[in-house]
Amino acid sequence: MKLSADRQSYLSHKLADRLSEKNLVSAPSKEVLFEQVKSAVHFFVQEWEEMEREVLKKIESIKRGIRPGSSEWDVLYNRFLEESFRKKSRLFVKK
Repeated sequence: MKLSADRQSYLSHKLADRLSEKNLVSAPSKEVLFEQVKSAVHFFVQEWEEMEREVLKKIESIKRGIRPGSSEWDVLYNRFLEESFRKKSRLFVKK
């Protein structure tokens, strides 16, 4: 997931506005809320890109060589990404 800084900022503004409109969060000011949302969005994008790099590395390590864009590549990409996401989400979700 490649999101430019401008796109991240745009999404952060939209999310902050929506959270504020629905009274789902409390923050001292809209600027503080925006900065917190922007930080969360940035963190999410970084984590997602790291997961994608790990997945691509796993696929490339398969000896028989799988062509990008093939149905097998798509299946492996989705499976490895889901596994990586589950593994990462356990680190952040407290039970």
